[in-house]
Amino acid sequence: MVLMVGAAYKISEVRRINTFIEKYEQWIESLVFVALGLYIMLENETVGWLFC
Repeated sequence: MVLMVGAAYKISEVRRINTFIEKYEQWIESLVFVALGLYIMLENETVGWLFC
């Protein structure tokens, strides 16, 4: 976990990546939350229950 946080910090220091993240921050954040929600729904088999 500590290595992942450290790697993310070092990657965010790269000027081009930092500019890209700042420009598309809202889209990236929305995509991450939607993907996380879909993953949780698939893991708990909620999707099948919704369409019964």
